Amino acid sequence: MLGSGGGGGLATIFGQGGLGGDIKGALGNMFGSRVGDSGGFGGLGLKGTGTGGGGMGNTIGIGGIGTKGRGGGLGTYGVGVGSLDPKKSSDVSIADSESVIQGSLDKELIRQVIRRNIGQIKYCYEKELQTKPNLAGKVAVRFLITPKGTVQTAKVAEGTTLRDAAVGDCITLRVRSWRFPEPKGGGSVIVTYPFVFKQAGE
Repeated sequence: MLGSGGGGGLATIFGQGGLGGDIKGALGNMFGSRVGDSGGFGGLGLKGTGTGGGGMGNTIGIGGIGTKGRGGGLGTYGVGVGSLDPKKSSDVSIADSESVIQGSLDKELIRQVIRRNIGQIKYCYEKELQTKPNLAGKVAVRFLITPKGTVQTAKVAEGTTLRDAAVGDCITLRVRSWRFPEPKGGGSVIVTYPFVFKQAGE
């Protein structure tokens, strides 16, 4: 029966072009020596849950990645992203009318140096303003300028109304790093300069 009819009957099913050929072709596609589109069982496809090209669901990928946050976010910032409070703006002015200069250094020259470094003074105030929103007032600084123009000492002076040790320490530290013109005729100069601090718009 298998051979009768010149290749007909069941021979047609299991012959070269029948079921036998299809099975062989299918198995060859799965287990051949070359990797085809269907990678066979456990194929390393990027996505999919089945066998073959889709893999078994545990692919090489590492899951969704959010720029920030825990877990696999939505490809942006995840969930529950924290944020920083906006920097509070401030006004810092020099109370020129209350300044006191003792020595042979022109008041305007001293004022120019202070103006040039006012950003340092503003930083000292704004740093504390972030955690103390009601911080405001005046800090008077008394400092000694040497004959070489360097600042030998600096401290918070009488007349200060902004009673905050952190702000005062920061300001005196910055003032001690400043450099002034050398006083005419030598000698030291004692300066008391008040700085007035408040939040912008107040």
